[in-house]
Amino acid sequence: NGPFSLGFELPGDMGSYNQIESAIFNVEPEQPNGVAKPELSNNTFLYNPSGYNLTMDEAFGATEYEWITTYGSISGTTNSVTLNTERTTVVSVRAYNEICDIYSPMENATISITYGPVSGSGSLCSSGSNYTLTNVPTGYSVTWSATPSYKFQTSSGTGTTAFLQPTSSAYGDGTITFTILGQNYSKPFTINPPDPSDVSLSLYTSGGSPASYMCPDTYYHIYINNSGGCSLSNYSWSIPAAWDSMYQSSNMISVYTNSTPGGMVEVDAYISCCNETRKVITDYLYSGYCGGYYSMIFTPNPSELETTLSIESTKEEVQFDDNEEWELEVYDQTQILKEKKNKIKGSKYKIKTQSWKEGIYIVRVKYKDEILQGKLVVKK
Repeated sequence: NGPFSLGFELPGDMGSYNQIESAIFNVEPEQPNGVAKPELSNNTFLYNPSGYNLTMDEAFGATEYEWITTYGSISGTTNSVTLNTERTTVVSVRAYNEICDIYSPMENATISITYGPVSGSGSLCSSGSNYTLTNVPTGYSVTWSATPSYKFQTSSGTGTTAFLQPTSSAYGDGTITFTILGQNYSKPFTINPPDPSDVSLSLYTSGGSPASYMCPDTYYHIYINNSGGCSLSNYSWSIPAAWDSMYQSSNMISVYTNSTPGGMVEVDAYISCCNETRKVITDYLYSGYCGGYYSMIFTPNPSELETTLSIESTKEEVQFDDNEEWELEVYDQTQILKEKKNKIKGSKYKIKTQSWKEGIYIVRVKYKDEILQGKLVVKK
């Protein structure tokens, strides 16, 4: 009861008008309105049936938040909520000011849900392997494919699990790919390791010098080399019956050629990543002209881009004549002439192999009255 008065002071140096002050003084507000638009970032999660936490900074003036999701559900009305969804979804959120009864504009963000990984062996061996797409919700269609398809004698299974078994002659790389909700998940593997290109034989004299071919009645050391990622052990050698096997040590066999140099060599080995023993290489070691004074060496051998052919004297009293011209011929695996060069001078010659296919090439050199022959391996 009784008279009373109500007064307001202008903000002056205290700052600009807020929303309530602007209503009283009938001017445009300069401080933030009653509630600001929240800021929610795009995010990616690995599928988790327990859900995902979405947290953002508090929006000015917000007393609570309204959350909406295209797929799944959201628990909570604060700036930190739990999203439950089995697939990628768009989440929308707006802030609410209870005092002013106003909402901010909607903020949208894409929440991506991924699956996987694909479990299974990185080596697909002769017995076959199972591959499974993990972390996948139930009720969704999952398909898979294995490439290259011609390398598999068995490919079975549906949904998230597949069984693959390679053909006995298949080597190289393969891939299995699972697809769910338009997303692809792949796993590469090596088929029947080791790859033939990773295994080679090296020929050395009993004195330790590299040799390109074999001579009669001579001792040699033959080494098996493996540059692949799957280790080999417990080697079993098969050599021509005309040779004598002297002894074996680790990845080497010592032989005596008797009167029949050259022949087929096969090696079986235990393959660690497959837990099996089988043949890993079959190769032919060539004989050559051994009655002369010269031999040839390739550096490097195997070759990828180029190799240097060197003609060396086999006897101290014989010197190479740099002024003497010589001829070179290279034949591929089918005995087709690959390269021919005449009137070469000097003891060294570079052979470009960059454009050649992988395999074994026979190199013949005619120097003076001698014909030298050696084996060059090209490996990419």
